[in-house]
Amino acid sequence: IDVSWSALLSLLWCSLQGAVAFVIMSGDDPVLQVLSATLVTAALGLICARNYAAPNFATLLLLLMDVPFAAGAVLADAPLLSVIVILTPPFMFGARQIITTFHGTLLKSLKAEKENLYLAYHDSLTGILNRQGMDHHLAKLANEPTHTMAIVSLDLDGFKAINDEYGHGAGDTVLVEVPEFDADVFTVSEMTVEPREYPTGRILAFNGTTEWALDAVAIEDALWLPHEAQLREMLRGTFRCLRRLPDTHQVEMHV
Repeated sequence: IDVSWSALLSLLWCSLQGAVAFVIMSGDDPVLQVLSATLVTAALGLICARNYAAPNFATLLLLLMDVPFAAGAVLADAPLLSVIVILTPPFMFGARQIITTFHGTLLKSLKAEKENLYLAYHDSLTGILNRQGMDHHLAKLANEPTHTMAIVSLDLDGFKAINDEYGHGAGDTVLVEVPEFDADVFTVSEMTVEPREYPTGRILAFNGTTEWALDAVAIEDALWLPHEAQLREMLRGTFRCLRRLPDTHQVEMHV
């Protein structure tokens, strides 16, 4: 258990104050008893105001001070001081309510801050990063010189026709990201991949309706993900099945 020194010192301080209050309240000096009652009441208010982020810990600090104070009042020679015992439960209940209310307000503030930060970096409709979010994440990647990164930008056509024919609500539905589709591969548009020979080596050129930020890539940087029908055509009778694993695909063959 990781306990900070400030928490240990707080426990020690409250225990010490409770012990002092017990000794004074169980004595017969009315002046010191009044001063002790004033000190304990003020300290309990400070505990509520400073430790509401940890409600249970704050309650423990209250008990360490208030219980010895009330016990000392019971043992005092003045019978009227026993009234403190009657007042202690409602006082503790009220203090606990204050701590709980402040704690709830703190949690709501932190939640609102987290939601506002998410909305500042994400599109409210699709949930994907907006321009500010992209700049934020790219700035962090730029600070990692050993990190390799590639950016592909593509333009999806046809949304204007959907909006014009079916309304903007239908267009928004098309744009909304469905969580179950993550990590799947979708055909955005038909495309021709053409190998071209250059003095520097063979390049794969992409031609189609999709606009690519990277018009061509080196063949050694390309990764071919064949479809099952292509595997059946290439492997013919040796092909058995294609399985999807958590991080890759597995092809079963019979040789």
